[in-house]
Amino acid sequence: MGYQGITLGAEQICSNKAPRDWSLAYSTDGVSYHFVENSNVRAVSNDAFDSTVETYNNFRLPDECDNREELYIKVFINGGESVDSTELADVTKGNCGINNVEISGIEISKEVDVEINVFLLENKDVINENCPVEATMILDGDTVCENQSSKVLTLNEEEKYTLKVSANGTFERNVSFTAEADLVLNIGIVALDLDSNGVINAKDYSRIIRMSDTSKQKAYENAFQNFINKKSDGFIY
Repeated sequence: MGYQGITLGAEQICSNKAPRDWSLAYSTDGVSYHFVENSNVRAVSNDAFDSTVETYNNFRLPDECDNREELYIKVFINGGESVDSTELADVTKGNCGINNVEISGIEISKEVDVEINVFLLENKDVINENCPVEATMILDGDTVCENQSSKVLTLNEEEKYTLKVSANGTFERNVSFTAEADLVLNIGIVALDLDSNGVINAKDYSRIIRMSDTSKQKAYENAFQNFINKKSDGFIY
C-alpha cells in the first residue's frame, strides 16, 4: 500500500517440452484473479540459452493494482504448444524456471494542507496582518483563486511550489516554498494600484480617502506614503 505505477520484471527459461506461452493475472484478495491484457510472452529454450532470459521488463500492471494492501501476481500457461512448437502433452513433462522477479512502484506522495494568507504590505519590511487583501493566487501557472485573501491548498508533502500573488494584476509577488504539514504563509503585497495602471499615484490616493472602513483607510494611507510613485514593472520585493 502507498505505491502506484506498479511494474513487473522477470526472467524465464524452459526445456523444449515445457509450455512456451505465458501470461499474467492479478488478484487483490488471493481468490479472484483477473487477466492482464497484453501480457502474453514466450519462454526460450534452455538449448539456446544457458540462463533465464528477460520476458517482462518493467511491465506496467493495471491501475487496479495501485495502492493495495495485498497484491498477488500469477504467471500462468496460456497456450497449447511447447517450446519446440509441438503440441503440449496432456501431462507436461518439461521444466521451467523463473528468476529475478521484481515488483516496483512509485511511492504516493502524502498530501498536506498549506494555508495562504495575503495582507497589505505597509512598507518593504512590515506586513499589516490586520489588513487582509483580496488577491489572485496562481500556483505553478494555474490560477487557484481570485479575489480571496485566504486560501487553503492541498499539496504534495515535500514538493516545491511557486505561488504568484497580486491585487488588481500589478505588483505581482512570487513566493517559492516546500509544502509541509501545518505550513502557514503570510504574504504581504503592494495593493495600492487601485486603478490597475501599473503606478501608484494621486488617482489611487483619491480612492483610498473614499474608503468606508476607517482602519483599512488608515493602513492604506500609511502604505501610500511609503510607495507613492512606485511602478509595477520596476518594483522588486
